[in-house]
Amino acid sequence: MSTVSIPSSAVLNSYTTSGQFSQNANAGAASGLNYPAPYAGLLEVASNDLPTYAMVWQRYTLYSGQGGRVWERGSYSSTPINTNLWVQVHYSLT
Repeated sequence: MSTVSIPSSAVLNSYTTSGQFSQNANAGAASGLNYPAPYAGLLEVASNDLPTYAMVWQRYTLYSGQGGRVWERGSYSSTPINTNLWVQVHYSLT
């Protein structure tokens, strides 16, 4: 699967189609919206890709140097992704 770059000032709530997306700059994450942290990282999106995107799951992993932190969030049916807060699922000091 190829990875698509996330532009600066992007809104992560709008990423509802399945795929891998890369924010390559801390400044791009800091100027964007709905990031779990203002750092560069990899966004993975899984969805049923129907016209209504009834199920959407997002996982954001920070690039190395930021403690190996990982967050997840998801939505189902009538609950839009933007109302669901990120939950940190992993943190490593290495």
